[in-house]
Amino acid sequence: MKNKKTQVVLNKISEAIEILRNSLSTLSSFDSFKIVFVLMAYKRFNDILEQNGASNKSIITIPESSRWSRLDFSSEQLFKQIDKNLREISSANKGLEDIAEALGIQRYQPNISPLTQKELLNTFDSLDLSLNNFSLKEFVETVSVFFEQHAESIGTRSRTAHTPNSLCKLLVKLLNPQISEQIYDPFCGFGDTLISAITHIYENYRWPNECEQYNLSKNIDIYDEDKELLTLTKLRLAMAGVLNNSTRKRGPLTDFNIEDKTDVVFLKPPFNLFVEIGDKPKKISFESISMGISFIGLSDNGRMGIVLPQSYFLNERKIKFVRGFFDEKDNIEAIIQLPERLFPQTSLSINLLILNENKPKERKHKVIFIKVIPFIRDESVSISDEEIERIVAVYKNFEAKTENEEIVTYEEIQQNNFNLFPNCYVGTFPREIKELRKNRAAIPLKDICKIKRGETRKHPYKDKDGLPFIKPLDLPTDAMHPYIDFNNVSYVKPSSEIQIIRHKCILVSLVGDILRPTIFDPNSFYKKESVKDDKKYSEILVSSNIAVIVPNEDKVDFEYLFYQLYSPIVKNQHEMRYT
Repeated sequence: MKNKKTQVVLNKISEAIEILRNSLSTLSSFDSFKIVFVLMAYKRFNDILEQNGASNKSIITIPESSRWSRLDFSSEQLFKQIDKNLREISSANKGLEDIAEALGIQRYQPNISPLTQKELLNTFDSLDLSLNNFSLKEFVETVSVFFEQHAESIGTRSRTAHTPNSLCKLLVKLLNPQISEQIYDPFCGFGDTLISAITHIYENYRWPNECEQYNLSKNIDIYDEDKELLTLTKLRLAMAGVLNNSTRKRGPLTDFNIEDKTDVVFLKPPFNLFVEIGDKPKKISFESISMGISFIGLSDNGRMGIVLPQSYFLNERKIKFVRGFFDEKDNIEAIIQLPERLFPQTSLSINLLILNENKPKERKHKVIFIKVIPFIRDESVSISDEEIERIVAVYKNFEAKTENEEIVTYEEIQQNNFNLFPNCYVGTFPREIKELRKNRAAIPLKDICKIKRGETRKHPYKDKDGLPFIKPLDLPTDAMHPYIDFNNVSYVKPSSEIQIIRHKCILVSLVGDILRPTIFDPNSFYKKESVKDDKKYSEILVSSNIAVIVPNEDKVDFEYLFYQLYSPIVKNQHEMRYT
């Protein structure tokens, strides 16, 4: 619960943001947020330095001419003064080089009236942000609340840079960074996860007295393509007692050259899969992320937390990448299904992967899947402290006691074609399937059928003399009318013999949330009366988004299998792969 003095500061900060929003300037929400945060950092560093002459206790050096008390409040160029002071502070502190250029406070001078500038600075001038009034711990917590409160109201750019506090806590507790370990965050954004990591270390060892530094400044590497975000994170770390001068470029998006091994890595790419670089959004491809995971040099005891959409493991190229984790390193230790809407900016289903370069012997060739139970209040979704403790305990003990967790072997994942969707393994239904297999009451479809994917991709050339080209939407959804309506299909000339389907089979859709089981039988007359040419339908072409199933009729009856594909047990297995 926030104490009274913390609430006073938060109210003043909100007041400052409103002052900027109510001005006649053309500031964006992010600009207003940034200006207020920079002023808060400047005032905090200044108050620590000036309290009781305790300059030796401040990790930030502020030249005499750049102190807050030297600002001329009667001037109509206050933002120019602040920009000049930030440049001097930047020059005087290793680790804060070029912050003034990245922040660009001076450029707002023409856009904000002198009266508004003065009102804004008076708001902060009334605050005592010294260590006498706010300990390091209290101020770190206050700043975290500030970011949590305002991240959702400052534009898309900022929302993608913010990581929910509850997820930060979970990620940090799972990876459990130690004071002597090297930590790296290649998508630092606002630095939410790093602040959680620093807080975790302080709680385990001891909060520094005043602004005493541990060796954390040497042990934390950060990076973000967005220079403004990177600078805001540096300021935030400095307010947490860590003056960071190490920015390490990340993986294949840039020149990647790591000499030192890293112990703990937080990998959280933005969920719109774009990074803002200047005025141009740069797409982060799957290859970039996968290579980043592969090439970040983890130490022998290194751990990495990766926050990724479930869709990253859907196609064959990505499945091959996942397989590499098992065949080459066997370093996937846990896969955690995060609640929907935990990130308000996306409706994607999100997983948290935990990699461990030093998995204990008893965990080799095994992965624990855990489903997070969300905490919902006023339509906002988070993870409660109790749920975080439960998940951490399950992970540490590597025990599955409820339907919300399951230990899965490499062989089981291999049988599932390296599918890492938690819903395939966690919950009552996956356990029932596992029990059916164990008791040989059910068998994999591939053991009684030949299954292949359609060979025809989207064809740019239609030909009325070609063969019927069957797409997922051409498959019916009614088990009582299981045949194709050839009146509504396209006709395409095949480019190779391998594309042509001539045998009786069952077609099912590989896209969408229903299978649409459909019978194709070249010997049956099931077309409508308006169709004249009987021979044309002894051969078809099938989209690559359709699976062709040919039952071994020595093992299973064709019609029996067709109707089983409409059964609830098959329907549930299909749905849990995509939800």
